[in-house]
Order: sequence, then C-alpha cells, then structure tokens
Amino acid sequence: MQVANQNAPGQPSLSSYDFSQRPNVGVQLAQGLGAVGQAIQQNEAAQRLSDFQKAFGRAYAAGDRDALRQLAATNPDQIETIRQGMGFVDADRNQAMGDMSARLNIAAVQGPEAVMRELATHQNTLQQIGVSPEQAWQTYQQSPEGFTQLTDLIGMHAVGPEKYFDIQDKLTGREIDRGRLAETIRSNQAGEALQQRGQDITVRGQNISAKNAELSREIQRAELQDKVLDRQIARETNQIKLDELKQKQADVRQKAEIARADRQAAAQGAVDTFSTALDSLNEIEQSPGLSKAVGIRSAFPTVPGSDAANFEARLDTFKAQTFLPMVQSLKGLGALSDAEGKKLSDAVGALSPKMSEKAFRDSIGKIRNQLESKLSTVKKQFDYQEPVQNMPGKQSPAGSNFSSLWGD
Repeated sequence: MQVANQNAPGQPSLSSYDFSQRPNVGVQLAQGLGAVGQAIQQNEAAQRLSDFQKAFGRAYAAGDRDALRQLAATNPDQIETIRQGMGFVDADRNQAMGDMSARLNIAAVQGPEAVMRELATHQNTLQQIGVSPEQAWQTYQQSPEGFTQLTDLIGMHAVGPEKYFDIQDKLTGREIDRGRLAETIRSNQAGEALQQRGQDITVRGQNISAKNAELSREIQRAELQDKVLDRQIARETNQIKLDELKQKQADVRQKAEIARADRQAAAQGAVDTFSTALDSLNEIEQSPGLSKAVGIRSAFPTVPGSDAANFEARLDTFKAQTFLPMVQSLKGLGALSDAEGKKLSDAVGALSPKMSEKAFRDSIGKIRNQLESKLSTVKKQFDYQEPVQNMPGKQSPAGSNFSSLWGD
C-alpha cells in the first residue's frame, strides 16, 4: 500500500518503497529522494508562475505600461513558460500573433464592422491558436471589454509588452496621420466648394451632401482617435509621453468640434430650404384671398391689389421660385429620389384655383406632410441639432463668466 506524499501530491513517498523486496536499496532510495525533490521544485515553479501572473494582471488592470515592461524584463522564464503553453514557439508566428492582437484591439474601439474586417483578414493566424473567426466574433459580441483584454494579453505574451505596445502605438499613429490627411483633403474640398457658388442648385446640393458625408467620417475618426488616446493616457506613466498624448488628444477633440460645427452649418442650410417652402405653403393656406380665388370664383377675373390677386401671386411664386429650386436642391442632397421628386412636383403643379376649396386645402395638407417627412429625413442624415431656445426672463448666474463655443 502506498502513502500519498502530502508535500508533493501525485508523487510516491519514501514509505512506499519496500526495501526488503528490492535488490538495490541505495538506488531506490536515491530515486525516491530525487522524485520528492523534483516534485518540490515543480511546486515552487508553479507558485512563482502564479505570483507572476497575479502581478502581471494587477499591472494590466492599472494600465501601468512601465510595470508590465519591468515584469517581462525581470521574469523572462515566466513569459517563456506561458508563451510555450500557448504554442508561441516560432518567432515569425509570434510576430504575426502580436500584430494581429494589436489590430484587433484597435478594431474593438472602432466598432463591430472593424472587428469583423480584422477577423476575416487574420483568420489564418487565429486558427494557429485553435480559434475560429466565428468564436472570436462571439467573444466580442458577449463582452467587448473582455475581447479587448484578451487580445492585449495574447499580444503581450506573443512578443512581450515592450514590442506589443510599440506595434500598437505605430498603428494608432497611422490612424492619426490618416486623420490629418483627411483634414487637409476636407479643407481643400471646402475651398473648392466655395468656388463653385453660382453653379446650378442640383450640383450645390450634391456638394453639400458629399461634404456632410465627409464631415461625418471625420467626426467618427476623431472619436476613434480620442478613445485610443484615452486608453494610452490611462496606461502611460512617463510624464513627458503623457503630456504629448494629452496634447494629441486636445488637437483631436478640437478637430472634431470644428467638423461638428461645419456639419451643423451645412445642415442648417438644408433645413432652411425646407422651412422656406413650408412657410410659403402656410402663407398660401392662410391667405384671406384663398376662398375668394378658388372654385367657382376662379372663373371671374381678379381685381389687382385684392386679396384674391395676392393669393394668385403667392401661388405662382411658390410654384416657380420656391418649390422647383427646392426640389432640385433636395435631389442633389440625396434626400429626394427622382420618383419622389416627380410625385411631389406633380402634386404642387396640380394646385390650381380651379379646384374646389376643400380639394385645394386637402392637396396642400398632403404636400405639407411629404415635406415634413423629408425634413425629418434630412435632419437625421445631417445629424442636425435643434438650436437651443433661450427661456424668457431666464438670466445667467451673475459672475459666471460662462462662454459657449459661439462666444455668447
């Protein structure tokens, strides 16, 4: 009967050896002692590995890059043990794993589409560690934060924290450089748009639509860069590097605010176009000359300067000078398809004093509903922010020295 070794579980103790039945007691004794010693060493190694993993986890949770670098530098044997356990035994493979992890980590900040794109690009590298793109995608969906932590840890163990953070910083730097290039392109295109004033309304609408899409992309890039810099700032302990990162973040946020202001200005122009048309429509509907100029009364000539004459003038102006240019502008913006534009134009074109008063008012109501529906679409398209209305009699606190972005 063997007695379990309490100091080294799973290893035989000295009492398990029956020396009377063994021919070479010295050899058996040496083997027994060697087994016990090996078990003790294994336990000590396991404890050291456990202590290292705990310290590594605490440093990662605190975002302390310097501590992670120091732990890796002073415990290369532990890093190597974990690396081998994960199957990272080839330098080229490790490099690919580190690069993939950094890219997936940044993609997690960008959102689902970016993650799916990177998973598809690096599916072969993922499969080398026994993970399919589908499994990785499921992990991201269940916990984006857990996905971010996992990619960080895989990358740091594949190439070491120092090299992994370098890869991540370089990739992030490229994103920022692309943002700067986009800003230059935006400025150039904005200048070109100013030179194109005087061209037909449809082209102006197309320019506004393109500018809006470009500004939206620029804002998204700035928000991504801001999130990435936030994470870098949280991890960085070197004061000089920290100050540089904070300055970069301030620049990124300023660009985002400028882009938002530009987009709001473009949106205001589109909203004003609708407002003008709706106001004109209301004036026609509320005109005191409407009931005097439509239906059976339209068979009689109107007297110049009368309410009926004023109504007819407003209707003609709305059709020719207000509505048709608005339709062309909306088609240029992409807010109105050709079919929708034709339907709306036909409805307005059909407005006639020869209609009965009820039919005329019903037609105006349908046109108004269509315009208001399209106005709502344009506001969403441009991410339009309604102006804040000052409350009557509401005063700012004395001595607040508060100033908005507009300087008021």
